[in-house]
Amino acid sequence: MRQLSTFVTVAISAAVIAVGFFNCSKVGYNEAAPSESISSALSLSGGHAIVINGGADYTNSTSATINLFSSSAREMYLTNAPNCEGGGSWETYVNLHAWQLADNNKTTTVWVKFREGVDNQESECSSDSIMHDDIAPVVKITVDVPAFANAANLPFQFVVTENGSGLGAIDCSADVNWKTACSPGVSLHSLKEGPHFVNIRAVDKAGNVSEKKSVSFLLDLTAPSVSFVSTPPAIVGKQE
Repeated sequence: MRQLSTFVTVAISAAVIAVGFFNCSKVGYNEAAPSESISSALSLSGGHAIVINGGADYTNSTSATINLFSSSAREMYLTNAPNCEGGGSWETYVNLHAWQLADNNKTTTVWVKFREGVDNQESECSSDSIMHDDIAPVVKITVDVPAFANAANLPFQFVVTENGSGLGAIDCSADVNWKTACSPGVSLHSLKEGPHFVNIRAVDKAGNVSEKKSVSFLLDLTAPSVSFVSTPPAIVGKQE
């Protein structure tokens, strides 16, 4: 589950998304489909239902788990072909079935129909869809900080590009003295003297994780001091 923690300033441009910071765990699902997904599917399909990955909207794998529901089915016909028109074979009904999705990086649909009773009466064809996305978002630092800096107010910005399932979360960690590193609306950061760092990565709704981007620098606000070890007298004359 994702829990809200803090936010980041993100410059927005084409195909760039600005969102809050979240702590996120691995995107997943339960093999037993949520009762809400089952009930909704059953109500729409006359007592038969198919649910992909427990009702998840997105996945980053073409390997899926199909939940099937029918009160009286003896056989089932699973296929990636629209409207159950070919591509499958009749097999003994089970309510949990491993499946390979047909499409990459787009919305893909799995179809099913059932045979019921001693006369093998066929049901209507039912379907469920899920968006496949295995392309990770990209984090790009657009305003970087030099390794050594001497200004208390420093600019820092980055953008996240995500063209698939959508941006789900951004993880950010920074040193305790850079409290605004992940704050919204802050483009200039007022910092104390010393070392600073920030680490950023993005996660999309399908669970793909971007490459981590890191910035570290030393802020030095103390000017060097000059002192004389020895000095000549104020007046120097030639001794007779």
